[in-house]
Amino acid sequence: MCTWRGSYFETDEFFSLSLHILSVIQVPLDVLGTYIIVFKTPSNMKKVQFSMLVIHLTCFLSDVTMNVLVVPYTFFSAAVGYPMGVLTWFGVPTMFQVYSGFTSVMLLGPALVLFFEDRYNHLVRLDSDTRSRFIKRCIHFGSYYFLTFICMIPLFFEIPSLQNAKKLTYNEFPCLPQNVFEKPGVFMLTSNTGPAMACLFSFFFISACQAFYFTFRVMFHLSKQKGLSRKTYCMQKKFFKSLCVQVFVPILVLAPPALCLIISGVFRHVDMLFTNISIIWLTTHGIFSTITMLCVHKAYREATVDILLRRKRPTISSLSRNSVNMF
Repeated sequence: MCTWRGSYFETDEFFSLSLHILSVIQVPLDVLGTYIIVFKTPSNMKKVQFSMLVIHLTCFLSDVTMNVLVVPYTFFSAAVGYPMGVLTWFGVPTMFQVYSGFTSVMLLGPALVLFFEDRYNHLVRLDSDTRSRFIKRCIHFGSYYFLTFICMIPLFFEIPSLQNAKKLTYNEFPCLPQNVFEKPGVFMLTSNTGPAMACLFSFFFISACQAFYFTFRVMFHLSKQKGLSRKTYCMQKKFFKSLCVQVFVPILVLAPPALCLIISGVFRHVDMLFTNISIIWLTTHGIFSTITMLCVHKAYREATVDILLRRKRPTISSLSRNSVNMF
């Protein structure tokens, strides 16, 4: 089942132009976010600096990969597409570009889990600074990242030939333009999208379960804190809410296009107007993530305003000596 209107918004030209325009906005914004985290993080946020930097750089990598390096024009439900990014100009094999695109997105999973596990480790665990706990965390996230890099590899073992891919695609989606398979680097990942969809869904479902587990453990811990002063409790709670907003606002904003792609994949329906718009929308994740981060944290917000207005402060915005450490 497919729909092709012949609209400019369905074309690879519109798709490529949109991603290039987004990259002009995203790259400077991501660089600013990196600078703010590395050099403007106040002392009371030092314990979250590493996990915050990891998730930000992961978003940065995903932005650059999708919008600059690969630029994947994709007939999502057909698992067919071709790259139009910088890597194509340098003759990088399409198979490697497909793998890079998938992996750059999937790396958001362990980065998200690390973000909340780090809060759980510092606030809830009594053995957070012990060597045994450090080793366990290294094994956990080492295995997690290893799985991220290999879980999509089996899909590349049974790639249809270009001739078979063309036949299969036009038999199921006859409305697609006849010149699709004449494009340089055109690629069909699989003739059966079921395993690929199941792999992606399972991976992100497991990631979401872990993230929610650590989130609820921290929330439960904060609700049971009776030995802390009211001021300290409020500061901890407010800060954790800011971290949650930083992560979940971009996710909620991007839920509609993700749902649109999932539904189209399940029902095997190709509509390039909605596919283009959905993928373009999804690639704005880095913009929403960085802007949210810079807005919800007061220290980052002030540092950003100072940079934009070229103002200088005598000291970095942080807690005064008499303030209570929220960590």
